[in-house]
Amino acid sequence: MHVRSPRSTLLLVLFFALPPRLAAAPTLPPPPVVGRTAPDISGVDLDGHPLRLSDYRGKVVVLLFTADWCGICRSQYPYERLLLELYGNWPFAMLGVSADETRGTARQTHVDERLTYRAWWDTPERPDGVGRIAGRWGVTGWPTIYVIDGQGTIRYVDVREEDLLKAVRQLLNEQATSTVR
Repeated sequence: MHVRSPRSTLLLVLFFALPPRLAAAPTLPPPPVVGRTAPDISGVDLDGHPLRLSDYRGKVVVLLFTADWCGICRSQYPYERLLLELYGNWPFAMLGVSADETRGTARQTHVDERLTYRAWWDTPERPDGVGRIAGRWGVTGWPTIYVIDGQGTIRYVDVREEDLLKAVRQLLNEQATSTVR
């Protein structure tokens, strides 16, 4: 008679307890990396208006993959509002990709939290709940933050709080210096 150890029994229980949609989830492509051109995103914003990432070339862009169910994402809201306030008159834009359950939830979060940047709602399409945009960008955790320069090149990934403020300022300074020459 074969007796299973408590550890092997636990592993079997955990394996078979996984929801089938997670166990069958296809793999994601690798995420874009620093130094590469940011893949374009095309779709409609939370209000149903056309929105393309490439339309923001010439501006420093903070691209946020975020959701209201994500506690770390919510902790970034004050920094997002500060960036918009500080650089509202600069060649700067903040764009979001919301992983909230519904477009309405995403829109309401923007209203309630005074988040004035435009955002796509990333409709969950994959078995693991990842939407088309996050899937194309290889996003597996929230928040994921990209800082993109005016030429469309990814310059920073996953900088937050003060580091995000510094990264944006550095790129804006670089852009201002290069246009003065």
